[in-house]
Amino acid sequence: MATRDKPLNDPSTDGQVLARSELYTRDVVEAHNLCPYAKPARENGKVLTQLVRGVAPTTELLERMIALQQSGDDDFEVALLIAPDVVSTPPQWERLIRDMTEASERALGALGKRSSLYTVAFHPDLSYGTDSPERLVGLLRRSPDPTIQLVRRSLLDRIRGTRGEACYLDVADLDTPEAAMEALAAQHGGTSLSQRIAQANFATWQQLAGKLETALAQLQHHRRQAQDEQDL
Repeated sequence: MATRDKPLNDPSTDGQVLARSELYTRDVVEAHNLCPYAKPARENGKVLTQLVRGVAPTTELLERMIALQQSGDDDFEVALLIAPDVVSTPPQWERLIRDMTEASERALGALGKRSSLYTVAFHPDLSYGTDSPERLVGLLRRSPDPTIQLVRRSLLDRIRGTRGEACYLDVADLDTPEAAMEALAAQHGGTSLSQRIAQANFATWQQLAGKLETALAQLQHHRRQAQDEQDL
C-alpha cells in the first residue's frame, strides 16, 4: 500500500463517510438494481458496516476480517469494511485484500475452522472498460472510499434452492462469489449468475447513457469537498 510524504488522510467525519457509502448503495447500486442482494439485505437489517480509520490499517483490517469470518449466518449477509484514509492504487488495494484473505484463511485453518464469507474489493479508482459486461464491473465497484465487501457463502445455498438445483459444490478454494457462481454454472452447462448480472448491468449502463458515471463522480466530489473544507 502506497504512502505519501504528506499522507492523504480523509478529513471526513465518520458520519460523512457512512453517508457517502449509503448514497452509493441507494442511489447507484439499488436505484439501478445492479446487485440483486443489496436492497433485500439492507431492508432485512442484514448489512453490517464498520469503519477502519488510519492510512495503513492492515493489522486492524485483518483482525476484523478473521472475526467476521467466524460469524454465523444469522448475524449478517453482507459486511462492509470501509477504510477512508487509505492511500493506495486499485491494484495495491486488491493485492492487499488478497493477501489478507489468504492470511485469514491460514489463521482460521489453525483453529480448525473455515471462512464463511467471500471478499470483494471496491475502490473509487478501479479501472474499467465499456466494451464488454465483464470489463464494466470495475465501474460499478467504484465505491466512494476503499472498501472490503464480505458476502456470505450460504448465499450459494439459497440460490441453489431458488433454482431448484440439487448438487454438491466445494467452495473452499473459490476466492470470489463470481468464481463460485461460474463453477456452479459449469456443473449445469449454463451461464453463471455473475455473468447474467454483468450482462444485465451492461444493458442498464447502455440505457442510462452516462448517468452512472455522473452519479459516481458526484460521490467523489463530496469526498474532495470535505478535503477542501479541512484545508481552509
